[in-house]
Amino acid sequence: AMTSAFMIAGYMLAPVMMLLTVLVLGSDKVTEQVWATEVGWRFLLGAGAMPSLVAVREILRTPDVIEDSPREAGRGVVEEVRMAAAAVLDDAQYMRRLVAAGGSLFCYSFAFYGCAIFLPHILHNVIDKNDRGEELLLVTSLAAAAVHAAAVPGAIVATRLIVDEGIGRRRLQLLSFVVIVAAYAVVGLTYPSLKRGDNATAIIMLLAALFFCLSSGAGMTTFILPQEAFPADVRSTIIGAAAASGTIGAALSSYTFAPLARQFGLPFAFFCSAAAAAAGALITWRLSEDSEQMDPL
Repeated sequence: AMTSAFMIAGYMLAPVMMLLTVLVLGSDKVTEQVWATEVGWRFLLGAGAMPSLVAVREILRTPDVIEDSPREAGRGVVEEVRMAAAAVLDDAQYMRRLVAAGGSLFCYSFAFYGCAIFLPHILHNVIDKNDRGEELLLVTSLAAAAVHAAAVPGAIVATRLIVDEGIGRRRLQLLSFVVIVAAYAVVGLTYPSLKRGDNATAIIMLLAALFFCLSSGAGMTTFILPQEAFPADVRSTIIGAAAASGTIGAALSSYTFAPLARQFGLPFAFFCSAAAAAAGALITWRLSEDSEQMDPL
């Protein structure tokens, strides 16, 4: 849960860094003077690389617990994959839980990443460019930071609810997917009229509510439930396979959100994300289990 919360904080930090860069350099200079543009994007690129450099440093400093040679370690990995695949194929419960884990991760990633990645473009489309002039970049960065900031209280709520045994993680995930569907539906249905009325403030508030919903449950439980579903001897391998489906969902959403929005309009892209969340709710309802409901394997 805390790992997912830090991921959400990272998403929020990106527009905040953009906002600070624009404030320091000046929105007029960033948009009109080449040197400011060059300094701005290079600084943001370097700042984005810093967490990875810190992670690499810590990995290199961590003692290696594997004492085998690279060839023997590779054989061990192949053997673990073979054992995990055999376990899934031989046991219907394993297969059911793998489909539940992979399917829910795929659906959540599809629902989340398209809107999250293209949020600056959505806001750029919403904010009146004629009225803002050179302040457009500054206003867009501020709006993006505000929308992402709404994810923080959502993550805090989820962190508290995850440990509430009265709700259960499966029920929390199911309710979270349902709330995400409702949030996307509201944004998709109201966006055209609000856009025609130039009501950018209302759209930004709806997007903030959407990001609150995206961060308040399924973003954490889709990682937690798979860890409770499999025994330790095959857990890492099977969870790796499930996580791969989440990566596919994120990539598919990232590559299709903008083309769908251009071809059919933003509401259609929102409804596609809602459909993915609805599929996640269905998978959770039919296939997922709480840890206390699971039969030992």
